[in-house]
Amino acid sequence: MGMLPSSLYRKLARESMTFEELQKCLDVLGVTIEFELQYPDGQKLPGVRHAKLNHCIVSSSVMTEILYEKYFKGVPLNRQENMWRDLGLIITRKDMAHWTNRICEEWLQPLVDVFHKTMLEECRVIHADETRIQCNHEPGRKAHTDSFMWVLVSGAQEQHHIVLFHYTMTRNGDHARNLLKGWHGSLVTDAYVGYDKVEDITHGLCWSHLRRKYIDSIPLDSGGKEIPGSKGAEARAMVDQLFHIEGLLKDLQPRERLKQRQGNLLMMAHISFM
Repeated sequence: MGMLPSSLYRKLARESMTFEELQKCLDVLGVTIEFELQYPDGQKLPGVRHAKLNHCIVSSSVMTEILYEKYFKGVPLNRQENMWRDLGLIITRKDMAHWTNRICEEWLQPLVDVFHKTMLEECRVIHADETRIQCNHEPGRKAHTDSFMWVLVSGAQEQHHIVLFHYTMTRNGDHARNLLKGWHGSLVTDAYVGYDKVEDITHGLCWSHLRRKYIDSIPLDSGGKEIPGSKGAEARAMVDQLFHIEGLLKDLQPRERLKQRQGNLLMMAHISFM
């Protein structure tokens, strides 16, 4: 595989080269391009696939590799730029960022919309949470300003296992209300007050978050070790027992699991204690 001459690359990027020049690029790179160039006179390069993005040179295989490296392996685009250069292909990080945005908007967002619609229509239990993130180069905002990523997860017993992420600039509860508008199931959260804006739901609270509060209440000695015998440690142990019982029941059908819960006096004692 050789290095693509800059003059040919510039022509290729503008989609203004002849078939002969394009074939020369393919020969130099030693690859088969998986897109189709459209010319004003209707000519097409035979034997190749349609473009994944209109008026864009990137092939499906290259785009897949860019997304895989960035989001699965965590390789930033500036490092990918060097990786592609080592392979003989000049792709700037600016182009990769632009392609990624277009893929998300034109190909992935419709899938997200379908998943969201399915979750609201078919899931009876949804878990929700939000976490702080920082996003660079937003108009009118400093780089260190907190933004939020909201996460919706279908319940473990639902037929469809769906995880949705939604970015917002604020933590306002209106975002939760809009994400769950029209849904009337059981919402499990960490008790953040913003979820109170979601209407006509059954609001359940997260035992894991409660357990953290008990851990925070356990006194520590000067060496940072827990002091035995505290009420916080006792409560944590009871929640751990509750989790153990739930683990034994997780593979049961909902009705049978409910029956076992109601018949388990130990579990009911834990709930009464709480």
